[in-house]
Amino acid sequence: MIVELLIGGGIWLTGRVAEWTIERILDRTYDYYATDSRIRRAIDNIRGGLGDPASIRIILDAIKSARESDPGFRRAMQDITTRDLPEFAMDPFPYPPTLFGRDLQLGDLRTLLDCDTPNVVQVVGTSGVGKTVLAAQAIFDLACDYVRLELDRTETPESIIVRLYELLHWQAAPERPHKDLIGNILEAWKARDCVLVLDNLHVLLNDHANPKDDLAKLLLDRLGGSGQKLLTLGWPSTTAMGGARERVREFLVKGIDEDEGVRKLRAEGVVGSPETITLEQVVLNLDGN
Repeated sequence: MIVELLIGGGIWLTGRVAEWTIERILDRTYDYYATDSRIRRAIDNIRGGLGDPASIRIILDAIKSARESDPGFRRAMQDITTRDLPEFAMDPFPYPPTLFGRDLQLGDLRTLLDCDTPNVVQVVGTSGVGKTVLAAQAIFDLACDYVRLELDRTETPESIIVRLYELLHWQAAPERPHKDLIGNILEAWKARDCVLVLDNLHVLLNDHANPKDDLAKLLLDRLGGSGQKLLTLGWPSTTAMGGARERVREFLVKGIDEDEGVRKLRAEGVVGSPETITLEQVVLNLDGN
């Protein structure tokens, strides 16, 4: 029910932040339909624990209708998952992911994420190639519970450890040595048993390969050796998690120029960059047309 309502609201989150967000969605929808007793009754049913399909469908249809007809309601839904998020909310994946022509890679990534081994999957590729969207679609397809942290260039290993603690504990980090906080992070992560996503892993590295300092190395070693599912996204050669294939697997996302479909068009004489190949050229080169 939570997933359906979040998607109906045009967003996708999991865990405690999803529960928080659902309450905000229901509140906003309840107020919006102040004179519609049918919709309000359906929301009351959900809040009362009666998650029957009929009530869910009524709410989903109501949200969809309001989003399509009222820009103010649509902005309110967007604000719920941006500026209105609680202090300790994670960085959600974009929803819905916009992904085309990646079926083979998507299937391979889903398989890696759905297996116990390797427990660390490193998605690597050049900037803008689609690593985040591919990962978002794979996790969405698997209906995974996940916690995502998008690393910023200005962050330090210390600030990243604090953020991870707060995301997994839903409270401010105590004044303890950062090495101790790592142990607390691992305990909370194992208890939740979710996919931990570190986006822009290269922020923790020098030259995309070696940890910035001893604390960064300790954090990566402990996360990678936890046995929990860890998904990292970063630039090529982001190999700081080690090379043991039974534990760590690198997953290379290639650019669209390397896509088999684009290569086929090239072989058939179609010219231009992948972004500027006209629809007419594509249609004329389809098999059987």
